[in-house]
Amino acid sequence: MPSAQPICAARIIRSQFMKSGWGAILSKETNEAVSNVKEEANGMYQMQISRARDISSTSLRTALFWERRNVPSNPLVGVALPALNLELEVDLFCDGGSFENGLDAIRKAYHDNMPSNKSSRIDMHPMFGPMRDRPYTFWPIDIDGVWVTVVLQIESLDIPSKDAVSHRDRRVSRYTIIDPLQDNRMARRELLQDRLPQILEEGCIEFNSKNPNVATDSFLRLGVQESWATGLISYAVCRELFRRLRVIDFRWQQQKDGSHSLLWSEFEENFNLDWYRQSLMAACAHQTIEKSRFLVRMALEVPSEKAEHNPDALKSSVAYQPDEVYGKKDNSARTVSTKFHSKEFEIGTTPSSDSFSDDGEVDKTDEMDESYESDESVESDGVYGTDGTDETYRPDEDGADGVTGVDGEVMATKFTPLSILNRKSAPLAESNEDRAEKVDRMDVDGVDGEAVTTNFTPICTLKQEPARPAAQEPQPTNGSSSTSPKPVIDAEIMPPTKRSLDDEDESSSKRQCVGTGCDDNE
Repeated sequence: MPSAQPICAARIIRSQFMKSGWGAILSKETNEAVSNVKEEANGMYQMQISRARDISSTSLRTALFWERRNVPSNPLVGVALPALNLELEVDLFCDGGSFENGLDAIRKAYHDNMPSNKSSRIDMHPMFGPMRDRPYTFWPIDIDGVWVTVVLQIESLDIPSKDAVSHRDRRVSRYTIIDPLQDNRMARRELLQDRLPQILEEGCIEFNSKNPNVATDSFLRLGVQESWATGLISYAVCRELFRRLRVIDFRWQQQKDGSHSLLWSEFEENFNLDWYRQSLMAACAHQTIEKSRFLVRMALEVPSEKAEHNPDALKSSVAYQPDEVYGKKDNSARTVSTKFHSKEFEIGTTPSSDSFSDDGEVDKTDEMDESYESDESVESDGVYGTDGTDETYRPDEDGADGVTGVDGEVMATKFTPLSILNRKSAPLAESNEDRAEKVDRMDVDGVDGEAVTTNFTPICTLKQEPARPAAQEPQPTNGSSSTSPKPVIDAEIMPPTKRSLDDEDESSSKRQCVGTGCDDNE
């Protein structure tokens, strides 16, 4: 009967990339290839029964053999993977077996049947060949349903040790025992430390398991509570060790670092048992395909009720994270939103005269360029009052600042920083002479909110010229009184500036006057 039989309980997902070929007779070569990979296929199929199922030695060693295929063939990173049959493994490492029977099964034989130092040749069990020829041995061992991983570093002895009954030309220079299950961990460790030296002795390998300089503490920071998970941890640890050997080989080729200390560093990773199981299953499938010389391929089956498939036994408790795949319908979708905060009024901008609303807020539609250079007499964030104090420009909530007027009175006004006016050379929209004809006094809010009247000589233009002394007001003659109306400057256009009194004449202010209310004294 052919090894590859049609299964009525399953269907294959249809795809243009896979033709089923139902009805064709398989060749003899294909049937033989299928027969040779049945064990590996069983290792893969077992991983699809339940996520909490114990890992068999068939599944674990099949996956690890495939992982080792991806390690470079460099002898410096060679790895031996002993895989004993189940009966021998039980005798050697389980309490229910017979350790002496296990030793008899692997015991070395002398060529002349005389165990003495005069023997010219020693015959050993086949498993010791790779262990003696390769620097590393990764040995997952099943001890009463708990997988414990032993990692050995074996090196040659320059001077073989000989006595009446043994001949050792190899020794274990470093080892570690990786046991992720806390329950009875010390008992399993002591069992291995007692039996491994006797087992390796049959391969002429010296192993002093009690030497603290040889032993390395297990590099697992975490543990598991279930024994079924120990097989998955053993696979994950060995796979990580294979990865580190690839790194060591790369560094050696690049002549960067030939040290193997990376191999013994801690295993820094949170356990993901479902990921380990899926990776182990994939490794078994690839090993099956490659061992069949690619006459076998993978397919995704859809089992029927007759297959007795239990999908709930494979589901994990991890929340499903949707894939980020976007189709054509997403081109018109706008499901992602964000909010932007409106830009606040910043010092250094120039609001227009109508930028201040009744409630004191600033209209930001007329903001000027903020990249102006500050005037030498004006700080970048404020102006000086005429009383000599430094008053930082900060608009009040009602849109006005209290500054000191010319005559020392406090008045409320709205103004633009002087540095901007000095920078911009645009002329005043209306001269002081025209304004003098319209206004002879200005009512402003006093400090206490009462209206006050102030008449003052205007600070007129912004020309950077030497200040001239103020003209003397004409004295009335013939008992008549004639005074010229004093123009008032619009406070919204001209801000108060810092002006100091002349050192020689403190009674007159240095102002440049334009208009009918001032006469020039040359």
